[in-house]
Amino acid sequence: MEKIIGIFDEQDVYAERLKRYINERKDIGCMAVTFREEQELTEYCNRKKLNCLLLGGSRAEHPERVSIPYGIRLWVLSEEEPEQEEEDGYQMLFRYQKAGELVRRMLLSEMVREERLSELFVVFSPGNPCGAAAYTDRLLKKLSEKGKTLFLPWDPFGGYGRTEENKDAGASVSELLYLIRKDRTQAKALFSGLPKRNGADYFCGPDYCTDLWQYSAEEMCRLVSCCREYGGYRQVVFLAGTFHEGVVAVMNQSGTIYLVSGQTEAEELRKKEFYRQMKYAGQQGILSGLKEVSAEAEVEI
Repeated sequence: MEKIIGIFDEQDVYAERLKRYINERKDIGCMAVTFREEQELTEYCNRKKLNCLLLGGSRAEHPERVSIPYGIRLWVLSEEEPEQEEEDGYQMLFRYQKAGELVRRMLLSEMVREERLSELFVVFSPGNPCGAAAYTDRLLKKLSEKGKTLFLPWDPFGGYGRTEENKDAGASVSELLYLIRKDRTQAKALFSGLPKRNGADYFCGPDYCTDLWQYSAEEMCRLVSCCREYGGYRQVVFLAGTFHEGVVAVMNQSGTIYLVSGQTEAEELRKKEFYRQMKYAGQQGILSGLKEVSAEAEVEI
């Protein structure tokens, strides 16, 4: 599939020339679109998936002020040759270079990053959390046979927390989120010595029910990105026990979303309501990537 590169730069001539160069080069597997306003960017991302965004002009001076949809890789076009390729979490590029070199550097970095990223799977059920948990267990077993797998249960009621027998084992999702904020080195250290579930390493679920709501969508994206980039896992499985905007943000990062549905009338009504809410929220990208499965279905990956 083609990568979609967005260009958000107030210098229209520069943006249009760069877009034309990318779109005329059929050999690089990319398509470019330009945006003049943040609303245009938001509306586009509600309809289609944007892989990368090049941010230039005055907006590049304060990229944190731009409302960028979650899951999009941000590249900042610098007016001066940057001393380092990454700064404050953003990738940096010198804008005054040949278009071919600029695109080559960006795509090479993206290729290296994608090779390092773990594949992300999300499992969710709008009406049958026990069915979703059972399906996840079978998915973990199958994925762990393919390679090193990590399990992130976002569910305090699913039995994934610490017990009296293993209260000192491993770490919780809450601890990982806290250390991602405070100390990235200590956060990475949590990945060693995790307990196993169906062949996969796993973090204990959120310590308290309130933990499900206190983290923003941005922080949850940071959680998943940290696990995909620095955990050394081939696959990461996220079980969305409770649904809110943070789960939507994680879904937008996922390559595969399993929607576990049951056979009862109540479950069918909840599934229809889930689809209605996603359409109302403009999340067609998530809906197009869903795989509907039954709780008892064989896992196919």
